[in-house]
Amino acid sequence: MTADEQQLRQIVADWAAATAAGDIDRVLGLMTEDAVFLTPGNAAMTKADFAKASKAQAQLGTRIESRSEIKEGSGIG
Repeated sequence: MTADEQQLRQIVADWAAATAAGDIDRVLGLMTEDAVFLTPGNAAMTKADFAKASKAQAQLGTRIESRSEIKEGSGIG
């Protein structure tokens, strides 16, 4: 595994841990200012939109846990 792959896996793990802990500021620190989230049927969500939505969910007591499986491949096609 390359150093880049290890770094990416660590970021994914840090994101999941910070999300589970409700550490919104840590999650926000893991993304660039120009981050954009795209979901079907919704307008693009900016980092500021994400922060606002995350803080609103935290006030409601919402807890999020996630897990991921990173699979390496040779690309599309």
